[in-house]
Amino acid sequence: MNLDNVVIVLDRPGESRNIGAVCRAMANCGIRILRIVGTKKSDIDSDA
Repeated sequence: MNLDNVVIVLDRPGESRNIGAVCRAMANCGIRILRIVGTKKSDIDSDA
């Protein structure tokens, strides 16, 4: 099976460890394209 055109999309992942787990699973399956979209509401509203 050719997975060159498979894209995994994470929508507002809550924690960095979620991204890491997805990346490890993708590597094990030979999937190479990851897109992260959106931000957490707290990121937008912070006064940093």
